[in-house]
Amino acid sequence: MVFKLMGFTNELSLRRFTFELVGSGPPRTTMFVVADMALVRKHKIPLQELPLLCLRLLESLTAAANGTVVFPEKEMIEYANRREEAKTLAEQKRRQFPRRSPIPEVAPSSGEERRNASRRGWRLVLMAEDRLHDGESIENALRRFKRQVLNEDIIQETKRRSYYLKPGQKKRLKSVLARKRDRKRRMRERTPETR
Repeated sequence: MVFKLMGFTNELSLRRFTFELVGSGPPRTTMFVVADMALVRKHKIPLQELPLLCLRLLESLTAAANGTVVFPEKEMIEYANRREEAKTLAEQKRRQFPRRSPIPEVAPSSGEERRNASRRGWRLVLMAEDRLHDGESIENALRRFKRQVLNEDIIQETKRRSYYLKPGQKKRLKSVLARKRDRKRRMRERTPETR
């Protein structure tokens, strides 16, 4: 036996669901399930699950029932308990497999380390460090620091990461840069007679 939900009506604090028995022949059999909305709220049953619960109740009582069936509070309590058990089980499962530890921060010392850091799942901390030697002027230390920043491509990396490029945009940019490089290479390879 298959039931089809035809709709519902609200009557004071009751919700009356109308089901029709499908495949019963020309004289259609209509069944009603009445649920007390105060009890539904009391047992914290989501409204969107109420029609399915009424359908299950109807399917279990088909032979004995005809006409109108009242959704009993006992069924609501059982459903609320099952739902609470499922929630606690999910919570236990979540505790059983804790979140991964945060990604380690790495200050790469070379360009190769920087390229491999993302493959290893590390978050990059782009940081140049320089210590002031005894008797050294600040100007010399700053000059050495600037050179280190340039050598490690920190500024380029920061500019590259300052905005998001979609994968398609990355691909287009890559091809434009490749064409530009290729054009420069061809210009360098030309002999002096062809220029």
